[in-house]
Amino acid sequence: MVELLTTIDARGLERLRDRRPTVCQHPAFLPDEDTRGEGILVDVTAPAAPDALDKMLEEVRSFLGRGWADFITPMHLITLVRVRGMPDLPFFSGSRSELPGAMHMTVPGDAAILAESLTHEAAHFWLHAVEEQEGDLALHSWTDDTWVSPWREDPRPIAGVIHGVHVFSCVTLSLISLVQQSSGKSPGFRSDSVVRRAIKVATQVEEGLTECARCAHLLPLGEAVCRASAARLDQVLDWFEPEALATARAETKGRRLHKITKWRKDGRRIS
Repeated sequence: MVELLTTIDARGLERLRDRRPTVCQHPAFLPDEDTRGEGILVDVTAPAAPDALDKMLEEVRSFLGRGWADFITPMHLITLVRVRGMPDLPFFSGSRSELPGAMHMTVPGDAAILAESLTHEAAHFWLHAVEEQEGDLALHSWTDDTWVSPWREDPRPIAGVIHGVHVFSCVTLSLISLVQQSSGKSPGFRSDSVVRRAIKVATQVEEGLTECARCAHLLPLGEAVCRASAARLDQVLDWFEPEALATARAETKGRRLHKITKWRKDGRRIS
């Protein structure tokens, strides 16, 4: 990995100086598998040149501004991947807490997906950094896999739910800001699909916050993260059509009940 970094060419170094993520197609920057147990592979069909990503990134930056650009600064290297068993994932991305600055993602279909993926992984990075400096989010933070996550099909530790609440509240705010700032300026921007995605993610954040409120083990840091996430959500909920929001809430709650029913049938322990 270090050898790869020392062989970055002049164009790559210039990109790093300009705070533009650089594509590096090498398995050294990847985990062996994702947290669901699926293998993550370098996408050998992905374009080698970063020009398409650059165009999307500049479009997003032009709408979201310097604050967002600074927020994603830690994401220096991107490896474009495919996930074995899940070849058509439109929103897959990941990173490794022990390898700050590197992330992996499927080839983004549009600028909004790139914005979501970069926001997602940068938000994880910042929260991991806070945990390293300030301590745990909760008692038994990462060891008690008995909590319901709106984003996962398996019981999760409460810190995983808190991370999801934090990350996806940032994603929701970024997506809605992208729609607002691009209105009338980018005719090709598919704002309807972005809003649908934002509504779905927002209701998942609500569900995650409810799960965190059920947990008696949150420490002050975890409580602060949840409060900040709820405040982000408050900035966008009134922007959604009430009927669409109600439908998404019902779907999210339905998925939660389905998971709980299945886990109980399987004998899984749930808090």
